[in-house]
Amino acid sequence: MEQGKTYLIRFHISSPGSDEKNIGLNISKSSDPWTSYAEKAFTIDKEDTEYELMFTATQSDARARIVFSIGDNGTTDMILHTIQWMEVEF
Repeated sequence: MEQGKTYLIRFHISSPGSDEKNIGLNISKSSDPWTSYAEKAFTIDKEDTEYELMFTATQSDARARIVFSIGDNGTTDMILHTIQWMEVEF
């Protein structure tokens, strides 16, 4: 990830056993101090749906990570697939 470049995170997710479920997506540093570069909350449901997060990097980080926060101690089934991280230009 390079400072000043814009990135798009795209993924598909569903929660077959739940009418609605809140999840979070965070792009962050992979070590202390765990700096967050971008984050967004999503409400998902039973339908397999594509979601996106677009952000411009405020600093370079060759080891940035994607974190999906799903909560509920894993008691709800979710299907997550087709995760893409791409640079976009305007």
